[in-house]
Amino acid sequence: MRKIYALILVLAVIWSCNKEEAIPLQAVITEAANGQVGEPITLDGSESTGLDRASVEWIYNGGPEFSVSFDTNSITTSFTPQKTGTYNFTLRLTSGSEFSEAVINIAVSGNLELTSLAATTTLEDINNQTGEDGEADYIINSVLTIPSGTTITLGNSVTIAFGSEGGIIVEGTLNTEGSAFVSLVPSGTSSWKGILVKQGGNIDLQSGTTIISGGGSASLTDTPEDASTLMIDGSASLGGGVTIKNSNSFALSLGTNGNLSYSTILFESNTNTFRMPNYKLASIPLQNLGLSNESPTARIELFAAEGHVIQGSASISGVSHPIYVEGDIELAGSASLAIQGVELRFAEGKGILANGTCSFFNTVFTGQTESAGSWKGIFLGASNSNHQINSCTIQYAGGATFETASGPAGIYQSSSANATAIQNNVISHNLGIGFINDSFIASFSGNEFSDNSLAHARINISELNKLSTNTYSSDVPTIELQKQFGGIVTNLTWPSLGDGNYYVCKVNIDASILTLPEGLHVKFDVNTYLNITGAFKVEGTDTNPVILEGAVGNAGDWIGVGFSNTASIDYLVLKHAGRVGGTSLFNTPFDANLTVMSNPALSVSITNSTISDGSGYGVLVKLGAGTFNITDGASNNTLAGNLGDFYDAN
Repeated sequence: MRKIYALILVLAVIWSCNKEEAIPLQAVITEAANGQVGEPITLDGSESTGLDRASVEWIYNGGPEFSVSFDTNSITTSFTPQKTGTYNFTLRLTSGSEFSEAVINIAVSGNLELTSLAATTTLEDINNQTGEDGEADYIINSVLTIPSGTTITLGNSVTIAFGSEGGIIVEGTLNTEGSAFVSLVPSGTSSWKGILVKQGGNIDLQSGTTIISGGGSASLTDTPEDASTLMIDGSASLGGGVTIKNSNSFALSLGTNGNLSYSTILFESNTNTFRMPNYKLASIPLQNLGLSNESPTARIELFAAEGHVIQGSASISGVSHPIYVEGDIELAGSASLAIQGVELRFAEGKGILANGTCSFFNTVFTGQTESAGSWKGIFLGASNSNHQINSCTIQYAGGATFETASGPAGIYQSSSANATAIQNNVISHNLGIGFINDSFIASFSGNEFSDNSLAHARINISELNKLSTNTYSSDVPTIELQKQFGGIVTNLTWPSLGDGNYYVCKVNIDASILTLPEGLHVKFDVNTYLNITGAFKVEGTDTNPVILEGAVGNAGDWIGVGFSNTASIDYLVLKHAGRVGGTSLFNTPFDANLTVMSNPALSVSITNSTISDGSGYGVLVKLGAGTFNITDGASNNTLAGNLGDFYDAN
């Protein structure tokens, strides 16, 4: 019995001792330093008490992310935050009916460095900051490739900052979602390489607002000239919310294989603005460029792609900055080109070769330097007609001649084009001739010509009736006459150019009915003549006579004038003719300034005229022609020539 009591006493003592040594259940979280996004953060509850009898549970109460991944049942665990902000966790210890909790808040800042874009993913905003001046969500320090078949989506408010060696090559797809506000900016003061959309790749920035800033430090292709913030050799769709700014080269470049669709693109403070092959104008009209904040020296550039010409309908309109043309713009026969409200500056030896149809309005066509001949000019040819050039300026052209053109000019219309309307233009400072027309023209009026090197215009005799409302400076020959279509000129009143302006006639003229009004001044080239077989009228005045003379100014420059019907000639100055050739042409024994072939039954009157300085006779009356009062004192004529003043074969 005594043994039983002793055992009970020992057990009581042991129980009493254990009760005194029991450790309370207490959850304790070691204070954690603020973390960096993308880096592991440790949750440490190892200083808690009663762990030997407690179950452990970590609870994520909320924060920037909806959920985080970590081991919830280990006393020490970790998680890797993907967004910045404050993360809240609870450590709960439970032992039977006992439990204890502790709470910790962890602040996370910084950004994620992207080292691969090889898997399809959506990049989300990780710092709740919007705009290019906010802290970047992601950093790219090297050139990353989005492979074919991979899609990278930029979520709302995402900002990616690029190091100086950073860039993106798109072989798959890069796009934005919803009403995204996306910023692609440099990570410091240095610029970054840019984005290259390769052939087969696609970039779609139609949703929301996208700002791309500071790219273009180096080309992502093998061609240094391709250096651009955004270089497209694949496909791109840009919405109205895209702004490209602060580029160190071109903000936007379109390669030979590239395709671009856009509503409006905004450009701001770029070294250069936009570069594209000119043949792409048929599928990508050059228009709707927001340039109000663009550098005034930034270039918009069109270049020629070898083996490509414009097919289809192309257009340029409403671009407020000059467009620099670095290669010939060439239209196929079925194509058309409409240009309105812009300024095109052409490189040396470059121009427009339009075998299709042109419609140009309110546009300046000029060289990249302000000197005559600094670019080639505009060629209107071959298979189409109905060209329109209205209210434009064409200047400093004529530096080279198109292959089939008859000479250098600001505008050249080939013999196979017709129905062209050239109206209300300023055509000036061209090396060669302002306008050469080797065909028919529908309308040629309201144009202002000045300071062209050889002549203001060269036209066909049949187009003389379309000259009356143009104006010309008198520094060079105003109009060269070069061809006569359709045989004899019929019922023509040859318009006077006035104000000291004159024609240079480089071809023979055969006319049936011809009227020369007061002030008309024509200089005839070597070996040319004027032959009138119908009624002939000269309507000069005392103060404004009609002048017909040689182009060089020497006796015998040209063959002269002959007429064989009625004639009423008043105040005519005729000189420098009588070149050998009139004898066979007019079937006379001698050459003369003026040859009269009218028969006696027809009325001829020549008064108040000076016919002189010829290498033959002043006037020769052919055998069989009637007599008239040319030598009477009352006729007030002055006649002279190297052979004599007057010869009557009768």
